[in-house]
Amino acid sequence: MVSEQIEYYVIEVIGGEGFPANLFYQKEKNELYISPTGRLCGPAAAMIESQNIAERFAETLMPRIQKKHGNSINLKVEKCMANGSLKMIEREMRRIKEHTEKITEWLRLHEK
Repeated sequence: MVSEQIEYYVIEVIGGEGFPANLFYQKEKNELYISPTGRLCGPAAAMIESQNIAERFAETLMPRIQKKHGNSINLKVEKCMANGSLKMIEREMRRIKEHTEKITEWLRLHEK
């Protein structure tokens, strides 16, 4: 079996307060991320193809996130790697492309 590898970026949520009960477990386990729609989520994190887009998304979201969850919250861009079969990598690449397109459109509408 041939193993392929890809890299992508996620936005991890650090600190903050006032999280809904359904995200409490993820917060306690340091598994809280930003979704492609800019919401807090568990393992359904936005998979972003470039560090630049991920950093722009985090920066643009920060005031909204801080308003809702306090100034102690921080968003951290993390590089991730995925390994797997060619079929699995192709599926992940489609997901990364979809998420990145959704985020790019969101940034077009919300960046100053």
